[in-house]
Amino acid sequence: MAHISVTESSPKILSTLEDLNTEHLIELNVMDIHQSTKIFFNGSWIGIHNDANYLVNTLVSWRRCGDIPKQVSIVRDIPNREIKIYSDSGRVQRPLFIVEDNALTIKQHHIERMKLPRDHEQHMYFSDTLTNGLIEYLDTEEEETSMIAMKMGDL
Repeated sequence: MAHISVTESSPKILSTLEDLNTEHLIELNVMDIHQSTKIFFNGSWIGIHNDANYLVNTLVSWRRCGDIPKQVSIVRDIPNREIKIYSDSGRVQRPLFIVEDNALTIKQHHIERMKLPRDHEQHMYFSDTLTNGLIEYLDTEEEETSMIAMKMGDL
């Protein structure tokens, strides 16, 4: 079920970062850089942000509900005070179930809806699991900074 990412529109993602108070590299004071988290977009350092938790949590929640493309990767490197965002092509991504408060967000009723005939009005498609925040695609770099349970007992 893995897929290869395709390039997403850079201007939309950059404007989203701007809306979330990312400060552009050109406008910065040297002292601001040492006290903030560096923001990288497709490998290029584009600016800084003063609240890394807020930025990462907002971007992830927007990706889960479809406000930003599902193929965008959001990697937080805490020791280096960096957030790396990728929207380029060629990254292998695999779907993973989303866990919140140590419980899967996908429930038995969602699975039952996927089993319904396609012409049934309650049928749920796999794409619906992405927009409803039940499953998300992660690439290998984002997986390295995520906590992933291998079995239900690990939750």
